[in-house]
Amino acid sequence: MTVVDIATVDRRPQCDVEILGANRGGSASQKHVVRTAQQSTAYKFRIGYTDAVAGRADALAARLVTQGVPAFGREADIRELPAGALAKIIISHVDDPRLLAEILMKNLDADILGFVFIRTADDRLALVCITAEVGETEERMGSALLLMALDRHSAAGGSEFIWGDQSTAAIRGMEDLFRKLVGYSIADKIDRLLSKRSTEPGTHICLDGREALRTVVLDHRDTGWANPAVIAHQLLDNPKHPIARGKSMVAAEVGPDAEIRLHVLRRRITDESVTVGGVAVIDPRTVSMRTPESWERAQRERQTALAAADATTITRRRRPVYVTD
Repeated sequence: MTVVDIATVDRRPQCDVEILGANRGGSASQKHVVRTAQQSTAYKFRIGYTDAVAGRADALAARLVTQGVPAFGREADIRELPAGALAKIIISHVDDPRLLAEILMKNLDADILGFVFIRTADDRLALVCITAEVGETEERMGSALLLMALDRHSAAGGSEFIWGDQSTAAIRGMEDLFRKLVGYSIADKIDRLLSKRSTEPGTHICLDGREALRTVVLDHRDTGWANPAVIAHQLLDNPKHPIARGKSMVAAEVGPDAEIRLHVLRRRITDESVTVGGVAVIDPRTVSMRTPESWERAQRERQTALAAADATTITRRRRPVYVTD
């Protein structure tokens, strides 16, 4: 009697995904990675975890294997890995902004998703989401500049000041909402990458746990701080950064000594007025001293916007920022 093996042969191409960091961030995102792998009909996934702390990567990999997803763990310092050691899709949960910046610029042949949580200078929780597509450099450079500036002014103990005893109840209470956003982003971006659709590369910043806003990084280290009203009109009137009525974006201004100011820009849904931090501003470039009323209004708006921006400026000396995964 002949026995015929009718087991299904999985002919799907393999998709290798590298997850850097197997601590809080890597663990929290795992269920979303599992769901993405299990629901894919076009690819079979293999997940690799890399972490410098003994046992972390292996533990997360073992959990994936029990759920039917091929995985492996690697104990290693990411900085010491040889060229070509990482997969072509990288998800970073490292809590070191400088290291993430280095990963972005050293792996131009990889698609990279990176997530960094911040406790801002005014004690708000923010999430920086980085998306870098293969071969793209302009957006990578802007993201890397912002990350390096964050690193310059971040203080030690980020995890303790964001999720631990040194945090606030308000910040800790937002974690689940922000983690869900990370999970949705991972699933959506991987789907877009594998289906060859645009991933909206660049930096996005989330300040409310619900929506990650398109972010433009402005290098003003040499020129000094700009008038927030000018920034708003220059960006929102630029076809490269189209913003519909009722939508917002962020201008991350990196100024002298790599200090950072975040300007939330919005085009009102009612009258299409441009606002900075909720304050409507006219374009000062269109105002003449020959029209005293408009000129004085522009100066008042400038002072109001500058005061709001100054309150959120991140510096090590006055208001350090805390970062973690």
